[in-house]
Amino acid sequence: MKWGRDWNEKLREVVYRERGEALRTVRILRFYERNTIIIVKPDRLRYWIPSTAIRDADETLTDLQLQGY
Repeated sequence: MKWGRDWNEKLREVVYRERGEALRTVRILRFYERNTIIIVKPDRLRYWIPSTAIRDADETLTDLQLQGY
């Protein structure tokens, strides 16, 4: 997979979705490519404390199991 140089704007469009004036969706993205996992989070969620890292790992493993890995 070839990555471009600047993905900031495209990722921002996917992570933050405005749905009218009253609703805003914030997503966490996971990209799986062979033996690499990339987790994309909004700025306010990107810093890991141990409990957050464990939760992210658990959610990632659950996601991979549901996909048949």
